[in-house]
Amino acid sequence: MSSILLVHPDSKTREAVGSILEKGGHRVFAASNGPTALEVFQRERPDIVVLNRDLPKTTSTRVFTEIQQIDPGSKVLVFAVRGVREVPEPPEKFGIRTFRPGEVLQIVTELQDGAGPARGKRGSFPFRILVVDDNSRVRDVLHRFLTEKGYEVAVAPSGLAALPLLKGFRPQLVLLDIDMPELDGVRTLKLMREIDGRVGVMMITGNDTIETMERCRDYGAYDYVLKPFDFPYLAFSVHSKIIMMTLL
Repeated sequence: MSSILLVHPDSKTREAVGSILEKGGHRVFAASNGPTALEVFQRERPDIVVLNRDLPKTTSTRVFTEIQQIDPGSKVLVFAVRGVREVPEPPEKFGIRTFRPGEVLQIVTELQDGAGPARGKRGSFPFRILVVDDNSRVRDVLHRFLTEKGYEVAVAPSGLAALPLLKGFRPQLVLLDIDMPELDGVRTLKLMREIDGRVGVMMITGNDTIETMERCRDYGAYDYVLKPFDFPYLAFSVHSKIIMMTLL
C-alpha cells in the first residue's frame, strides 16, 4: 500500500478521507494548507499527494509546482474533494468533478498497479486522447508513447485544428500545449469549454508562469506536464486523469 499526503482545508473532510484511506491499508499524512503540505512533503516524501483544488494561503497550482521542483517524479493528484457538509456541484462544470471521500480511495486503489486504463469499463473500446501541439516532434513522441499504452490517439498541430476533432473524435482527455502561434493554449482551452464542458484537459508547458497555469485552471485544466517529459510521471498523470473522468 501507499503513503499518502492528503491536503484539504476542512478538518472534518480530512478526517473522513484519512480514515477511509487508512482502512484501505494506506499510511496517511494530513495538511490543511499549502505551506504545511510542503513541509510534510519534504519530511515524509509520500508516494502520492492528494491536493484539494482549492486551498487557503497559497493555490494548489503553486503547491503542485513546488512539489514538482522538489521531486519531478512525485505523483500528485489535484482534484476537488467534496467537504462532508458541501452540496455537490454539477459534474459538467468545466470538466471538474467533485469527488466524495470514498471515491478518493477508489482512485488511489485503481492507480496501485501503475498500468494505464487503456480500455473502458466494459473493455470494448480504448480511451481516446487528443494531443494538441505545434511541434511535430512532440506530437509524434506523444502519439507513439500513448498508443503503446493502449490509448487511441489523435493529434492536431494547432488550436484551430483541434476544435473540429473535439467534436468528431470525442476524446476523454486532451493534452494541450500552451505556447502555440495564432491561437495559444489558454484561448484554445476557453473555446474547448464552449464546445465540451466535460472533457478532461491537461496543459503541456515548457516555462510558463504559475499565473498562466492558474488561468488554465480557472477554465478547468486539471494540471500540467512539463517539457522535457518525464514519461513515468506522464503515464501516471494521464492514467489518473482518465480514472477521474470515467469514475462513476
